[in-house]
Amino acid sequence: MLVRSQVCSALAILLASSSALYGQTTLSWRSEATFDNWSFNVEGTNIPQWFNSAANQSQLPGGSEILRFDNNNRLSTINDLPATSRHRLFFDSGANQSRTLGGTTSNTFFDFSTISPIIENLSTVSHTINFPIVNGNAAGVQALDLNATSGSLVFGGSISSSGGTRTIFTNTSGSNSITLNGVVADGTSSTLNINKTNLPGTLFLNANNTYTGTT
Repeated sequence: MLVRSQVCSALAILLASSSALYGQTTLSWRSEATFDNWSFNVEGTNIPQWFNSAANQSQLPGGSEILRFDNNNRLSTINDLPATSRHRLFFDSGANQSRTLGGTTSNTFFDFSTISPIIENLSTVSHTINFPIVNGNAAGVQALDLNATSGSLVFGGSISSSGGTRTIFTNTSGSNSITLNGVVADGTSSTLNINKTNLPGTLFLNANNTYTGTT
């Protein structure tokens, strides 16, 4: 029979293994960034403008990471990264001045180890994303969550999906809102649903949308 200490040790190993299996890299926008372009190095150096705190090193996003903004440095930036796969994107509490993320290349948000992709505002001000967004989640309910948790979110680019029947969940807390100014479309060989969860707040659909799924 396993004694309590053995059970606890086994559970700890299991939890550590699960975390390692997930293990997506988290990169944060540096407060020392000197250019608006995400792909540039800090001026006069070969140091990327993103920081991997777990590895204690600067690192250019190569795709599939979690990206975080937790400062007010360079409030109008350009997503010109050559790698266009993402997992999650957060505006943290330190990003307390409105920020706009520009760019023209579609970024596809994927699940990893069945963990769903998320774009979430944890700050108290509104933030805007203008580059096109694609839901690439092929796991579970195949959803991309847009969360206006502490502040509102505005999307200026198109939103679509990449195969199968997929869903955009919009979650708005309190008086926060999510505004979709770009065209919402099904995407290639895909049907896209827009689902506002049963929370307070408002979802605005402002374009001539072409998606054929449910709302």
